[in-house]
Amino acid sequence: MKNRNNTGVNNAEVNGLFLHLLSAALWDRPADGLRFKGLEAGVWKKIAALAHKQSVSALVADKALSLPEESLPPRELRMQQLLQIEQTKTLNRNMVRVLGDLQQEYEQAGFPFVLMKGLACGAQYPNPLLRNPGDIDVWLYRPGDYEKARVWAAGQGYQADDAGHIHYNYQWKGIVIEPHCRISYFNHKKYEKQFVAWEKEVAEQARFGRVPVSQLLREPQPPQPSQPQEQGQPQPPLAPAVQLLPVTMNAFFLFHHMFRHFASLGVGFRQFCDWILFLQHYHGEIDRQEFTERVRSYGLLYPMQVFARVAVEYLDASEEIFPFPLLPAGRTERHGRHERHERHVRRVAADILKNGNFGFHRPGKKRPPGKYSGMWFSFVLSVKRSLKFATLSVSHILIVPYKKLTNRFKIGFR
Repeated sequence: MKNRNNTGVNNAEVNGLFLHLLSAALWDRPADGLRFKGLEAGVWKKIAALAHKQSVSALVADKALSLPEESLPPRELRMQQLLQIEQTKTLNRNMVRVLGDLQQEYEQAGFPFVLMKGLACGAQYPNPLLRNPGDIDVWLYRPGDYEKARVWAAGQGYQADDAGHIHYNYQWKGIVIEPHCRISYFNHKKYEKQFVAWEKEVAEQARFGRVPVSQLLREPQPPQPSQPQEQGQPQPPLAPAVQLLPVTMNAFFLFHHMFRHFASLGVGFRQFCDWILFLQHYHGEIDRQEFTERVRSYGLLYPMQVFARVAVEYLDASEEIFPFPLLPAGRTERHGRHERHERHVRRVAADILKNGNFGFHRPGKKRPPGKYSGMWFSFVLSVKRSLKFATLSVSHILIVPYKKLTNRFKIGFR
């Protein structure tokens, strides 16, 4: 049989077991112990390796350790999974502490920011501490603050390095801080012009959500009886709070950011789950018609519908959480539009599973160490990828190699 590994279980079966554990973690439900009863150690290692590739190790490990005794992973792997879980929780707690300090430092320096991605998404997980942490991404939305904050960071002794044309980064208390001057950007001029106008409107109105830093990654707790506030008792000091993007912009941005990475090199389930869980939590606050028309105006409705169908079919997401019309399920035509979207759904799911987080785990040849050979390798890879997925979105995917090449000429081959 094709794609069989040395355990006698094929890759499709390993993928299915991994997806079952991940979806159970996302929707906070028990995993089916019968599917894992008597599973060989080699298969469990494959599942753990796939979870690592997708940057969801703690989520999958926590759900695996909740299985009945006869379905648990081997003892050695259980010890590794317990360590992964504790390390992930420790990293998240540290990031929250650093974020609280950063918010106070920036506020005092006069640089209010909006927290984006990462920690801002963790609160929507059943157990936020199990989401694999990354950087702290902040949007400095007021004119001039982006460069002023860079000068401030240098004055504090932190070396800020360019990480792209809309952000830089630096290490602060052991965590990578990534200030942004833009929420996102588009390669296509028409869409870029639209987004700049929307982004400007959001910045000027400044109608941001606000959440206490301590609540971003709050671990689930059993209900506690409320304690009455005694009259005259002093109020506790207000905890540091961070601003978040407006819900509609955030729902749009999380998908666009994910899709931009998908179009370039690939994306993993961590970012995909962030978008799904955000919609699961906030879909009731999004105007369905307005959101659909806005997404359509950027040429993103069809790819968004494909990813939504992947979420439904591979991660058991409810169709009701998506604030736009979904593609029909199942095979309704042998040839034509329905067969096309089914093919796209399969290809997108397979690509995510194969290439992992940001496409870093792509099988096959790796980028050569040479400067120019490495550039050529990346360019050829982007051409092949854009041709493979061009019909998913011609305007967003086919343009990627061209933009990479023109950007390289603009900044030089240094």
